[in-house]
Amino acid sequence: MEQIFHHRLTPVVCDLEMAKVLAQRLRGSMRALPVHLKADTGLGRLGVTLADMPYFLDQIRKIERLKIVALCSHLGSAVDLTTSWVERQKAAFIRAGELCAIHGSPVKLRHIANSAATLTRPDLHFEMVRPGLALYGLFPNGAADGPVELRPAMRLRTRILQLRRLPAGHGIGYDQTHVTDRESRIATLPIGYADGYPRALSNRGQVLVRGLRAPVVGRVSMDLTMIDVTEVANAEIGDEVVLWGKQGDAEIRVDEVATWAETISYELLTTVGRRIPRIYVN
Repeated sequence: MEQIFHHRLTPVVCDLEMAKVLAQRLRGSMRALPVHLKADTGLGRLGVTLADMPYFLDQIRKIERLKIVALCSHLGSAVDLTTSWVERQKAAFIRAGELCAIHGSPVKLRHIANSAATLTRPDLHFEMVRPGLALYGLFPNGAADGPVELRPAMRLRTRILQLRRLPAGHGIGYDQTHVTDRESRIATLPIGYADGYPRALSNRGQVLVRGLRAPVVGRVSMDLTMIDVTEVANAEIGDEVVLWGKQGDAEIRVDEVATWAETISYELLTTVGRRIPRIYVN
């Protein structure tokens, strides 16, 4: 709550209790606080339903110094916007705006469009859009190309910590889920699931070393991951290893990594651990 007022942010109000808490904090202040009202148009997560909207609007008009300046909602899909369910959400959102005007709180701004709608559904743009995944330079459907040019904004990399030559028949990692079928060069990386590199990539993931793909072998552990660099000539300790992103002309897209891990790219992008240094370029 204090961060909202300290930074002069515009909060999104999802229910009457939140409105009352904001109003309580405003007591003694002479200024009005602009808020965005969130309508639940079908996602069933946060917001005021159409059925409750008239009562909510009548009650919020009684709260001093809270001014609804915008209406927002959240689409029920980040990928498929061709379903009848999305059309019902659109109709409900338009109706929510009409109710605001009928009950004395007309809004000039409406926003419901996520990345997919921003890129493909102009009819859902209204007066504002809220791209999410597109800000990372990725298309919501996982495609490499789309209606506009996007450039991935994140690259995750580490370096080879240790490099060893192991004989055929040697187990790798916890429970020996990988056993070498030949003499192999195995590199250990100082990154693991505690850093946001999923355990689900055990024996499934790939990384880039010297522009070539090398497979993850054995279980991804908390702090360490092993890769097989037998086919990467001259790989050395200290070599850069790209877990997703570009390395020269080669690239492993985060969508690929998400597919191997049976998750979505958004989860990978947002769970990179705090002990991974961030280097901001340009």
